[in-house]
Amino acid sequence: MMKSILIIEDDITFGMMLKTWLGKKGFEVSSVSNIARAQKHIEGQGADLILSDLRLPDHDGIDLLKWMNEKGIDIPLIIMTGYADIQSAVQAMKLGARDYVAKPVNPEELLKKNRAGYSVVMFSIDTLGLPRAINILTTKYKDFDKEVIRLTKELPHCLPCRDKNGKRMECLYTVYVPFLPQHYKDRVRKDSIWEEEQKHCFVEWESPSRFMDGNPRTIQNYIDERLVYDPSLLGNKEQVRGFYKVKINSYGEVSEVDVFRSCGIHEWDAQVVDIIKGMPRWTPAISYYGKSKYRESIWTMNVFFRKTKGKLIAHTFEKNLETGVPVCFLNERGDTIVPYGKYNYCQINRVKNLVFAYENKQDTRIVCLNGQGEELFYVFQYDNGPDKIREGLFRIMDKNGLIGFADSLGNIVIKPQFKFAFPFENGKAKVTFSGESKVVPDSKDEKYYWDSPDWYYIDTNGKIL
Repeated sequence: MMKSILIIEDDITFGMMLKTWLGKKGFEVSSVSNIARAQKHIEGQGADLILSDLRLPDHDGIDLLKWMNEKGIDIPLIIMTGYADIQSAVQAMKLGARDYVAKPVNPEELLKKNRAGYSVVMFSIDTLGLPRAINILTTKYKDFDKEVIRLTKELPHCLPCRDKNGKRMECLYTVYVPFLPQHYKDRVRKDSIWEEEQKHCFVEWESPSRFMDGNPRTIQNYIDERLVYDPSLLGNKEQVRGFYKVKINSYGEVSEVDVFRSCGIHEWDAQVVDIIKGMPRWTPAISYYGKSKYRESIWTMNVFFRKTKGKLIAHTFEKNLETGVPVCFLNERGDTIVPYGKYNYCQINRVKNLVFAYENKQDTRIVCLNGQGEELFYVFQYDNGPDKIREGLFRIMDKNGLIGFADSLGNIVIKPQFKFAFPFENGKAKVTFSGESKVVPDSKDEKYYWDSPDWYYIDTNGKIL
């Protein structure tokens, strides 16, 4: 039971009046006039309740709250403040103040501030996101039930629950609602301290709908990762762009998708529309004015179709960007696609639309990366760098060291299967399935040649001639 009260008040007359009144009610009351003395009293004697003025000579009530939080002191504190300091009172509540009361203070109300009660309400949220079947399970103050029911009925538009198949379903909620009598008389009627601040503010605003983490680039990446198209259809163009209008309903569902401006190829437009329609649920737009609610919103998205999906750009923290230094890879928008240190820089890049990098390992190999930072294959090393393109193809390798061929777009044309393979010349390449690498005589182990009893010629489709 509450017995001791500490009053922190620099107005001596008001402090003595409050101390006398509380003393007559049977409480042990102490009074100090500044924060420094209050801290000394709290550490030495403690208290069951603190009544603190907001504005004090050395510090203020908010500083005291911060100090109590740092020290781990858990004593209920009520801020006494003038109406003009309402924003500071709100800040104090966020820091852990039990309540606040505006001056002039009614001593009877101060005691009510520290007597808690509660109600337990059960209700359901239907498939439209609205509260239904509201029932009070238990309560300590019967009169408070009406306010709890009223507040439950006036809940903002909620997002309905969904089953594992994404179908809306009704859900049951049980909520414990704590309250203080002063909340019931004053703040519950206005719903929150926020209402106190807003009653002189006639501003309406809206938070936009958002997809996943809310970054617009996430939308673009989601679509790009699922697009499959033939870049050769672009002809001489490096890229084309389509615009698409998307409607997000108040449940966060994609309800409508229209082609606002075509990219010029109907099949590509249709693919984008299907991808957008299959998007996971968004967080819908919220209108904040009085009782906030979810709202419908419209987005216009542009999608690029490129001959390549954007080449990665290498960056390093070393003084110079040169072969062998650790790098990270960024896309054209500056997003980090490959983290720093996973690969080392390969200065020779013989294929315009792809990225080559050295593995950050002892027995390093050259890796080919696409625009999303994904490893495609290992690249055959030629003259201290990646293989040259000959007749549209260059040599690649698998993890076992077998050789194949890929084109300049990163497509594997002839899968790795050969022990040794020479580059293409006049439409054919010399290959073998067996053999060994031998040292050239008198080369001091610096030059090697391939020796095999069975050599074949293949065409650019991998067919043996």
